[in-house]
Amino acid sequence: MDYIKPVQVMLVDDDEINNFIVKTLIRKVYKNSSFITFLNTEDAMRTLLRLKANNSQLPDYILLEVNSPDMNGWSFLDEYDRLKIDNDKSGRIIVLTCSLFTPDKDRSRRYHSIGGYFIKPLTIESLNSFLK
Repeated sequence: MDYIKPVQVMLVDDDEINNFIVKTLIRKVYKNSSFITFLNTEDAMRTLLRLKANNSQLPDYILLEVNSPDMNGWSFLDEYDRLKIDNDKSGRIIVLTCSLFTPDKDRSRRYHSIGGYFIKPLTIESLNSFLK
């Protein structure tokens, strides 16, 4: 299925190869996609805070790896909720992780801002399941 509507995606993952793969797959489905990529969660959080402060539109989706070397994804999610970055809690954050650890998946269910939890590598099927 191809989507025509433009979509902006924020990728937050320290793995540049994974970011390349994700961009390639999303572009196959969303022809009009744009990306903002961060290799660490701290820079991503600063950007989201700046967007919020300027009343700018947030990305349509935030694909987040919860296992990162700096502020980990769980800390990022805690800050995202604490700072009320997304007041409508739309589930725009998609956890895209290498973690097969069941407690991580269970933990993700506690966050209203998470719209899905997927194990890498991203596939067209999993991509279609969270794209609206």
